[in-house]
Amino acid sequence: MAWSLLRWNPFKQHLSEEELINKTNDTMNKYHLKGRVVLVDQHRNLNLSIGIGLADFTNQIRNDNPAVVYPSASLQKSMTAAMMVQLINKSQSSEQQLSQFTTIETWFPNLIGAETISLGNLLTQTSGIRDSDHEVDLGTTLIEDEAISATITRINKVGLKSKVFNYNNDNFILLAGIIRQITGESYANNLQKRIIEPLELKHSFMWHAVPDNFIKSRSYEAISDDYQNEAAVSDSLVSTIVGAGNMFTTPEDYYQFQIGLVNGKILNTADFGYLSHLKTKSVTGYAGGFYFRNRNNIKNVYGSLVDNHFGNWMQMSSDNQKGIILFVNQTSVIKNGSRGDTIKQAGIEILRNL
Repeated sequence: MAWSLLRWNPFKQHLSEEELINKTNDTMNKYHLKGRVVLVDQHRNLNLSIGIGLADFTNQIRNDNPAVVYPSASLQKSMTAAMMVQLINKSQSSEQQLSQFTTIETWFPNLIGAETISLGNLLTQTSGIRDSDHEVDLGTTLIEDEAISATITRINKVGLKSKVFNYNNDNFILLAGIIRQITGESYANNLQKRIIEPLELKHSFMWHAVPDNFIKSRSYEAISDDYQNEAAVSDSLVSTIVGAGNMFTTPEDYYQFQIGLVNGKILNTADFGYLSHLKTKSVTGYAGGFYFRNRNNIKNVYGSLVDNHFGNWMQMSSDNQKGIILFVNQTSVIKNGSRGDTIKQAGIEILRNL
């Protein structure tokens, strides 16, 4: 079903832009969701950005305000993965060539079992890491090297398990640490130079560098009414998840990043093929920050953070021709489900209208 939603059907009676906007608003309201939606169908030269509801209830700032930015959550992982592929490529002309099979003990000699973990394992969440505290707000703001050191301490405490797929932020925090060591620069500087500047992203910032003229969205729950239980993203939380969700962005910028993964500005089609076909990829289809489906023709990803009500979801054809990017700052829970289920269900219904 998901793949058919993303196929171009020349015989389908397509909705007008106004009808699409109205249908999208109806679906979001049906699930009590607020946020911003980007809809893309390049066959129709369609690229819609739709803001629904308020980003800040107290100050009555709407989600269609272009100054509003949202936590990236796990959607940032693909940016970290793309930078790792860049460095693998660059290493081919050096004496220390890297590949997806390179193990990580050189960078983390104090990490127990590092000699059994490859870059590919980190990129596909098959490292054996089972740290249950990989996203916990301890109330202390950390700098990058402190966050990475704390990650190694947590992993050593738990130990490694079997190398089957197990989703864990630590994998990408370690990748961020490797990027730091190879380049001799902070992860933040690498993200700026390797992703944000080449793509000219105007609404993407590290958590500590959001300019004063931009607005960090607040998050809410829909219970008996909208805009309940307001919660923001804490600095102490995002500072710990370096490379795994410590930036703010918009769905519009995130779509530009998707294009950059294949047009040569970040990666080219061969590089993206390398990322999507990593040898350690499990049956889940996870590689480089995305879940790949339908023979790699679809990529999707969901993101959230603890202790707030944000949720991000993308489902896009791998050639970026058609899909949806949904950043939500108010969530609700359907019966016997979760906020993630609600967001994905709403997203699928919106996609059906494309």
